[in-house]
Amino acid sequence: MLGPAVGDTSAIPASIGTSLDRVGHGTRVAGVALYGDMAEGIQSGRFTPELMLFSVRVTNDDGRFDDETLLVNQIREAVTQMHEGYGCRVFNMSLGDPATIFTENSYPTHWATILDELVREKNIVIVVSTGNHDPVADANDPDALVRNYPACLFDDTARLIDPAMAVNVLTVGSLAHNHASYGTERYPDDPAYIPIAQVNQPSPFTRRGPGVEGAIKPDLCDYGGNLVYDGHQQRINRYDQGAGIVSAHHEFGQGRLFAFDVGSSYAAPRVAHQAARILGQYPQASANLVRALLVASADIPTEAKECLGFQSNEEKNRLLQLCGYGKADLDRALFSAPNCVTLFREETLEIDHFHLYEIPIPDEFKQLQGIRRISATLAFDPPVRRTRRDYIGNRMSFKLIRGKTADEIVANYHELSETGNQFTAATTTNTLWPNYETRHSGTVQKGTLEVRSRRALDYDSPFHLVVWSEGRWAAQEYTTQNYAVVVTLEFEEQATVNLYEIMRTRVELPIVTRIRV
Repeated sequence: MLGPAVGDTSAIPASIGTSLDRVGHGTRVAGVALYGDMAEGIQSGRFTPELMLFSVRVTNDDGRFDDETLLVNQIREAVTQMHEGYGCRVFNMSLGDPATIFTENSYPTHWATILDELVREKNIVIVVSTGNHDPVADANDPDALVRNYPACLFDDTARLIDPAMAVNVLTVGSLAHNHASYGTERYPDDPAYIPIAQVNQPSPFTRRGPGVEGAIKPDLCDYGGNLVYDGHQQRINRYDQGAGIVSAHHEFGQGRLFAFDVGSSYAAPRVAHQAARILGQYPQASANLVRALLVASADIPTEAKECLGFQSNEEKNRLLQLCGYGKADLDRALFSAPNCVTLFREETLEIDHFHLYEIPIPDEFKQLQGIRRISATLAFDPPVRRTRRDYIGNRMSFKLIRGKTADEIVANYHELSETGNQFTAATTTNTLWPNYETRHSGTVQKGTLEVRSRRALDYDSPFHLVVWSEGRWAAQEYTTQNYAVVVTLEFEEQATVNLYEIMRTRVELPIVTRIRV
């Protein structure tokens, strides 16, 4: 299942020895990265890889890094070898240091910094897992997890671990894919088997953000498995096949084809698989565009909202800390549809300038009844410096403006800049969710406007998107910043309007003007 798609394997440093996986974790992660969902292959009886897989082993048989080689040197050598030697542009890293928990007072680590630098230097996508935490703290109270979920996810011990706080990577948290354990399937009338989470709720072991400077982290979430309480054994079963993610077994030579395991380690390669598929469809896309398309396609599952709440700002922030912008949808990331059209632009922006885009919104879209959504997603890869408290070299963000002409918007921002005010304070914008204050610290950001009435879109002037770059310490060393922006228009499927046919000639967002502020 894996062999035909494996391009090369290696071990770095050579002192680790063979590249052979003796533990099984790497093989299981590889199976998910290659196929996305191996359960589909089992059901269909077909395993036809669409990607090539390259593997670099960086830990020894005990799952530890080499004591004589700096970790950052290992990581840089591994990424450089695969990128320059084979053209790899998507890297999955289901590794983390549970001894290094990120808090508001922490600095990004050397490991996180080298990943952020590599993303920018080599125009690559790096996907990392949030890491796992142990939600069972008291061996004398094994069913406590049943009572304490989901509150246990907000313990300080459940925060991100190194290197999940890295800003230019895609950090992925875990969702439960199943609430039917092996025991409940065999004994459906036995109440002793209790799954901790329901389908599409955060896995009981996933870790939470926020990230650097309060940024939304994780960026995305995907399936990593569940935990089950076994009332007969009075313990949490971490190896229940029904609750685990199925993948390839490393001891295939002994007739073991499949293995089951749980962890955010298996959520991350699902996203890496999607990133590689996007590059297969759009090979010239930048890493920023890949990140933007994935986040633009994502949505937080309804079950997660029901579990954690979605009414108050506190509840919404808790959702973002666990799920990020949600679970990506590969079809939405790759293609438009009659009811969902995606426009994009890749650009370079001068520091302390802004770009102004006109968003084409057809009258047919404005006149529809029911829920309509307009979302904007921005991704950029700023320089970083670990020795500075302001780790990120420059910031970018955006706002959606309606009811104003381009000239009025430009005049407004000029007025703000001349008075010394931050042009982020413009009052002409509507409210998106997440709002500017919540999302602006991240290097991938998404905001969505949801409207239910025609009046909300009934403006003579078109909608505009303002994207700006705010210089920090990097302004002394860099003059420009690359970025990608994605805008999506979507409405409920039961409507008969074919939005894609109406807009199909608009394949990219046109820049209206470029202005210095």
